[in-house]
Amino acid sequence: RNYSGADEEVDGHGSPGVAVGATASESKRSGSSTEHSNGLASLREVEDACVRLEEALELRDSQYHSHANDLEGARRRIEERCRILKGRKRANAESHGNQNASDEDIIEINAGGKNVTAKRSTLRQLEGT
Repeated sequence: RNYSGADEEVDGHGSPGVAVGATASESKRSGSSTEHSNGLASLREVEDACVRLEEALELRDSQYHSHANDLEGARRRIEERCRILKGRKRANAESHGNQNASDEDIIEINAGGKNVTAKRSTLRQLEGT
């Protein structure tokens, strides 16, 4: 006897079966209803999961665009800084010598009667030289 007061048959494995006196079609309808409500619950869970995934995707996209904008701003600042530094380099070259000087230029120096050859980059390793 179950708690509702209806008698139940027990199958050969000790599991409750179809209520005594229930027809096969009543049993099928009862199972179909349970399957239907289980299917609806599963469908709701899938729909809820889809909503959560869409929200997570929107958040990720928002964060991505925020980071991309930050990087773009940093790139612009770096380019501006390079432009300023190139201008200073050009101004220094104009006021102190050859404007077309390159760090790869080979310089010949007469140091106390002895000729020394070096790249400009080697001679300029220390600041102010």
